[in-house]
Formats: sequence, structure tokens, C-alpha cells
Amino acid sequence: MAATELGPRGIRLNAIAPGYTRSEGTEAEGLLGEESIKQYISVTPLGRLGEPEDIAAVAVFLASDESSWSLAKPFESAAAPAEIADEQLDTLR
Repeated sequence: MAATELGPRGIRLNAIAPGYTRSEGTEAEGLLGEESIKQYISVTPLGRLGEPEDIAAVAVFLASDESSWSLAKPFESAAAPAEIADEQLDTLR
């Protein structure tokens, strides 16, 4: 794993798997129609789409000294069904 190789050099490796998120891009592409939103919400544990601010908070944490003990940690959001998050993380391995 890359984290095992890079960790001794002081390089931390983490991932953010945000799941279904409302953004300018998803809206511009027409991915957030009323029916799609209902479908996404029905399979998310918190019953809502993620927002860019949700992802930003995790990114800020990972970039801070507060996460200095975090290595090879996938941060899965509550907006991501487990199988979706697993697929996203597999692409990073």
C-alpha cells in the first residue's frame, strides 16, 4: 500500500469518499432532478445529499495538524451508501 511506503517519509495518504453531493457541477449536468434527489436520499443514512461545505470540512481537517496521526484513512460520508464508497476507495488502491 502507498501509505506504508510513503509514511516513513512523512507523507500521509488519506481519501475522501463524499457520495451523493449537491454542487454547481451536479446541477449544471442535470444530475439533481427531483426524482434523482429522492432516489439518492432514500439510500443515504442521514437522509440528505452532501453539500460542498461537508466535504470542505473534512479536507480542512486532513490538511491541518489535527490529522497528523491519520494515515491511510478513508473518510466515507454519511451521504454515500457503503457499496458506493467502497467502489470509490478501490480506485485509489
